[in-house]
Amino acid sequence: APGYGAQALPWKTMNYAAKNALAWSTINVSSGIYKEVVVPINLFTTYKAVGRVVLTGDINDDGLPDLPDGFRLRNVSGTRIQGFLVEKFQNFGISGEEAPSTVISSNVVSGNGSDNINLVNANDSLIESNICSNGQHGIYVSGSGVVLRYNVVYGNTVGGISLYGIGNKIHNNTIYVNGYGLAVGVGEWANDGSNRVVNNIVVANQAAILEMLE
Repeated sequence: APGYGAQALPWKTMNYAAKNALAWSTINVSSGIYKEVVVPINLFTTYKAVGRVVLTGDINDDGLPDLPDGFRLRNVSGTRIQGFLVEKFQNFGISGEEAPSTVISSNVVSGNGSDNINLVNANDSLIESNICSNGQHGIYVSGSGVVLRYNVVYGNTVGGISLYGIGNKIHNNTIYVNGYGLAVGVGEWANDGSNRVVNNIVVANQAAILEMLE
């Protein structure tokens, strides 16, 4: 990937930028179609789409997913992902494990094989103003201190929004035509009454709101 990461000599792939940008950097991604898996490795790095940026798992342009995940966060804090269209990956559009303080905003994440957004142990993260459709789960998150707001989630076969943990806030989301609409708390993430769920529109799902306790 030639270039030096500056606007005049940009890097050619998002994942090359992810490996070479310094912590606390902002990576501005120019308009185009990117066929790759992006693995952020540095702390508090921002990925910002400039214009229409498509991250797709469909390498062969046949409408079928060829790559496993779009963004894959593992043991990295403070990643920000803003303004992308993430589609047609085999598993997850945006996935994270042990990825606290993640911010996912203003993305369209659609048509991925499993969950469109899937974060595990994502404490103190913010997921806002995304459109998540046509996966198994729209948004599936575990952690504490998570805020989900102003998302539109529809057409997901299993469920719309699932948030497992304590001290979380879910508000002002629109959730419709999913398997179930909204699930809060299960198993080791059982709801202890500290989660706040307010001002959501949950309509036309096979099941509306599931509060699961064990």
